[in-house]
Formats: sequence, C-alpha cells, structure tokens
Amino acid sequence: MDLTEPVLKKAGSHNRPPRAVRSSGIAPWELTVAPADLAGAAAEAVRQLQQRWHGGTVGVIAPADRIAELLAVLSDVPVLTATQSKGLEWDATLLIDPRASPLSRAVGTASTSRSPDAPRNSDS
Repeated sequence: MDLTEPVLKKAGSHNRPPRAVRSSGIAPWELTVAPADLAGAAAEAVRQLQQRWHGGTVGVIAPADRIAELLAVLSDVPVLTATQSKGLEWDATLLIDPRASPLSRAVGTASTSRSPDAPRNSDS
C-alpha cells in the first residue's frame, strides 16, 4: 500500500489511499534494468519472492506488450495485465511498469524507467 499514494496523486486523484490491514514488514523496492534483461530480472525477482513467501502466492502484473516475453520465463506464476488482475490478491506482486521506456524497471516493480517519486529500497 506504500506505493498507492504516489500513484493516486500522479493520476490526479483526491482519494485517500487504502490502508493495509496487515504488514509484511518488507518495504517496496525498485530495480532498473536494460530492456533486454527484463525477463531474466523478472524471473529472478519472482524466484526471490517465492522463497520469501514460501507456500504463498506470487503474481506478476505487466503491460500487455510484455506478457508473452514474461510468460516464456515465468510459467509457474500468473502473468496478467492490470485489467486482468483486477480483484485478484497475492501474497507478493511483481509489477512491471507499464510506462516502459528505453531502460527497464523491475513491488517490487520491474520496468524500464525510474519514477522519481517511487520508494526505493536496495536491501529488498
């Protein structure tokens, strides 16, 4: 939920961000990688999330034009667009930034650009 407020503000919303009912104690993190390395970085991030939430569920949300590339390396987790993921809940989510640009950023988030107001935690 820590990432919700900056996204709402950027979208021009005046709504209050939702409040999490529970916390994992792990801060959201961000990783920036080259476009060619995005699938491999996403696979590694999912592997780490699966280890951290052993027995839990992990999902990936990505832009439609990245789904096929990610499904090729992530056959054991759902890889969906934001619209397809509506209403679903996972223990951990990897968000591939839909504003992908010449660089790739992998809540973790994985994508191709760095948002200046996104939280950053290199220890996660």
